[in-house]
Amino acid sequence: MNTRMYHLSCFTVFSLLMLSEWFCLAILAVAWAFQIAHFIFTFMTLKRPRYEGVKQRFEREYYHKTGVSILKPLCGDSDTLEENLETYFTLEYPLYEIIFCVESKEDPAIAIITKLQSKYSNVSTIISEGLEEVGINPKINNMMTGYKVANYDLIWIADANIVASDAALQDMVDKCVDGCRLVHQLPWGVSGPTVVPTLGAMSCGSILERWYFATGHGRPYMVVNNTICTCLNGMSNLISKPHLDRIGGLEKFANVLNEDGEIGVTFDQYGYETAICKHVAIQNFGAFDICKYLDRRIRWARLRNNYGKTEYIAPLEMIIDNHIIGYFCLAMLVAYHESVSAMYLWWHAGAWLLIDALVFMMMDLSVALPKTWQSNIFDWGRISNRPRGMYFFCFNLLEHYTMWITRECIGMYIRLIAFQTTQVTWKEKEFELDEEPAPDETKKDE
Repeated sequence: MNTRMYHLSCFTVFSLLMLSEWFCLAILAVAWAFQIAHFIFTFMTLKRPRYEGVKQRFEREYYHKTGVSILKPLCGDSDTLEENLETYFTLEYPLYEIIFCVESKEDPAIAIITKLQSKYSNVSTIISEGLEEVGINPKINNMMTGYKVANYDLIWIADANIVASDAALQDMVDKCVDGCRLVHQLPWGVSGPTVVPTLGAMSCGSILERWYFATGHGRPYMVVNNTICTCLNGMSNLISKPHLDRIGGLEKFANVLNEDGEIGVTFDQYGYETAICKHVAIQNFGAFDICKYLDRRIRWARLRNNYGKTEYIAPLEMIIDNHIIGYFCLAMLVAYHESVSAMYLWWHAGAWLLIDALVFMMMDLSVALPKTWQSNIFDWGRISNRPRGMYFFCFNLLEHYTMWITRECIGMYIRLIAFQTTQVTWKEKEFELDEEPAPDETKKDE
């Protein structure tokens, strides 16, 4: 059975089962169990940064003996790239190196790197040029040469749009030293000081992305990682290189596009402990529109639909992605089964929004800013040196909660469009997902 037929069958069965009162109650129970667990785990995991405390901790001797190799896979330029990379050059961590991985000498990112190298000549850096074709995954092919020349046992793999923070790095190092072999960050997003201001704090696409990471992504991420297994997002991870080498190194995961999920599962299989950093991974959002947001979400939905470990549970995502399926089940209980008061429809939507908003606030509070950004104002996701008044507050309140409603309602559209093809575009390259080879199991240690 192909993916489309499987999803259509699940939808048909689901629709018929909604005629059962007990099924509607069960769906509501599952949705709310995830929602409440998400709130609890976020509250327990994420913490507010203590910048002075981090500075004092760096005086301890073991930080001066625990080096970190920062692996930065780069491909091309972006509006925020220089601002992002500069945060790594201004880290106060005592012992680290930055390894920039680029495909060729003609890559536009090299000009930015050399400019920052001249400005911060005291920082240890390596520009690793060239691809090593070890599989179909372009990110791993890009990183392989840099991975091999890393000088330290701790490898921090951070995507191009991730900015660096001493508080986040210190927490990840602490967890690794305490016995975790992989520490990952929950993705989040802000707009840095050089991002061109929009009418509000951020563009509509950026706000949708923030709501996605606070809800549709953050909900299963927090719950699954704290109850079932390591569900890894590859944007920012600190990994023990000796332990990664024992399971085959990065090369082991080169034949899957979503190498992050495979790495998390493999670390679990080998019995290696993993943990979530108490500070979110900060993506520096430029101004992008709703269409770009949709393109990204459709690509990832398509990938999950065709990935062996998620293709069969993908139809169940809608239960926890937003409140709409639960709302439909509640509406059936009200209108068809007549077992629940219509007032619960208002309570359901309002309570769901309240918890989403509280999680959103907790993620903002856990943002650990780079040293050069800490003198600015952090307001509605925007890093700015200019305070705003009540008009700005009211406008952003309206814009953010309009985008919350938008994100809740477009989930089904994203999933329908994802069925149109099994191809995804990745860094201007086309990949056919149903032809993706499996990971190389022959390299697994005996």
